[in-house]
Amino acid sequence: MASDKNDHNWLIRSFVSGAVKAATFHIFVTYVIPFGLPLLAGYLLRVQGLAWGYVVTGAALTFGGVATGLVNLDEWIDRRRIDGKLDFSCIRVGVKSGTNEFRLGVLLHSRAARQIDCEILEWHTRLSNRVTRISIPPGGDGWFDDNFIDVGAVPRPGAIDGLLEFKLRYGPAHAPTKYDLRLKKQVNLAFDTNGTPLPGTWHDAA
Repeated sequence: MASDKNDHNWLIRSFVSGAVKAATFHIFVTYVIPFGLPLLAGYLLRVQGLAWGYVVTGAALTFGGVATGLVNLDEWIDRRRIDGKLDFSCIRVGVKSGTNEFRLGVLLHSRAARQIDCEILEWHTRLSNRVTRISIPPGGDGWFDDNFIDVGAVPRPGAIDGLLEFKLRYGPAHAPTKYDLRLKKQVNLAFDTNGTPLPGTWHDAA
């Protein structure tokens, strides 16, 4: 019982400590830097005996420089951020020439300014205990295709349904992957009267 109480108290202290640190950082970046530095610059100019016009001008220039710098820093941090920057683009459909064997794949797009490495953890079912890695360049695309599947006779015309479900983990290049992306898509492969596959369609599956 005492152990549970201690754990509970530790969780509360950790939460409060994290909240205080986050609030302090927010106040420092939002108020202290943008307003404190211009005031400090104005004070130093005034201490040196400069007229109030120079003091106000110096403080205003400092404020403008600090504000621009913070905006650029925020944009730079956002571009370097990896989490949430990997997007699903489309389903890839491949056919082995002269056969009724098809395969499904996925095309992914990165909006990050850094290379992303991905580990394919699950594809329909887990790929044994094998981990397949793909790398996606900054602002580029990456893809993964499954093995070919013989679907037998295809409808002429008509369509067949399929399911693509996968899970991958991604992160910065040459670093441990820590962000997850899961997708589950219902796929429809249509064929014309000659049995030629038409562009596939897909939607989110439950």
